[in-house]
Amino acid sequence: TAAVAAQLGIAPRHVLMNSTGVIGEPLPVERVLARVSELAAGLREDGLKDFARAIMTTDTRMKFFTREVGRGKSAFRLATIAKGAGMIEPHLATMLCYVLTDARVSPSALRKALVSAAHGSLNALTVDGDTSTSDSLIIMASGASGFNASARGLKLFQAALDNILAETAAAIAADGEGATRFFRILVTGAKTSAEADRVARRIANSPLVKTAFHAADPNWGRVMAAAGSAGVPLDPGRVSVRFESSKNTVEIVRAGMLSPAYREAQAAKILSGTGFTVRVNLGRGKAERAILTCDFSADYVKINAEYRT
Repeated sequence: TAAVAAQLGIAPRHVLMNSTGVIGEPLPVERVLARVSELAAGLREDGLKDFARAIMTTDTRMKFFTREVGRGKSAFRLATIAKGAGMIEPHLATMLCYVLTDARVSPSALRKALVSAAHGSLNALTVDGDTSTSDSLIIMASGASGFNASARGLKLFQAALDNILAETAAAIAADGEGATRFFRILVTGAKTSAEADRVARRIANSPLVKTAFHAADPNWGRVMAAAGSAGVPLDPGRVSVRFESSKNTVEIVRAGMLSPAYREAQAAKILSGTGFTVRVNLGRGKAERAILTCDFSADYVKINAEYRT
């Protein structure tokens, strides 16, 4: 950080260092230091895409999204850049995400807005249920626009931030290591949001659920078994399950048993797509929680087996 600060003529405390890689392996600091002056000289206003591409590791696609909200002097812009495809389950994951805005927002309001937006996006995301040491989410506001995010303006800023981080989280799920589809586990009818979160994550992280969905196999017993092993007291007779896409909904489980309305071909068709929802109603209350995830393919094993080779 001191070397970068010296090149840019700023205080070292204004330089943030992030990294991912093999856990426990020292970074090749000398190689980085040897290129600092070259990197500083190459800075340019249109370099965000280059940055987004440079931080990719097992990612197969760049995660770079922008928004422009409003018009004229009251407009502001947002951009997100992220990387991460495996060892993903924030709050501690191999995920780096940067949010940039030219809105004028106080530090306290900015932090509050980011925490709120992350709750329903990056902190509601799992690829494989595994964790790392490099989880970072950083937001920076230059205040260069004429937009002042206070009072009603703050609501507009929050909505835009919620939206762009939701898109970013979905892109990470869709690009999970070896993934062929992403989907959402929505647990409703829980007594508390924490309870709903626990059940949703258990289903989303179940290797049996993830491999079944890779094959578009509507093996609903695996969903029920995962829900039942989440450590939440459940009455199976009150549980229902539905598969939902943008075009169709299939009732899978009614009162803990296979629904009379169940049609295997329709259920398999939903699972053969991507971006679908598995809705599980626990029948215990009104709280709910949605978790984004993806399937497991043979490529996930291959990527992680060969990671250091």
